Amino acid sequence: MDVGWNAIPDERLPRSAKEKAETRIAERIQAKANLRTVFESLQQDEQDAILDPKCTNKLAPKDTN
Repeated sequence: MDVGWNAIPDERLPRSAKEKAETRIAERIQAKANLRTVFESLQQDEQDAILDPKCTNKLAPKDTN
């Protein structure tokens, strides 16, 4: 799972700062997982409304031939 740029706390940091950074990274990973779970529990039209609130990416109707 990608947690972003420079996700591993620097070895040169003081121990307390490193622990704080590691805790924050773990919290962000958990928050991302929680958000994904909530988002995936939404109906498709609700997901679409969140991802494209102005409906600018309307897909053309598919041919059923």
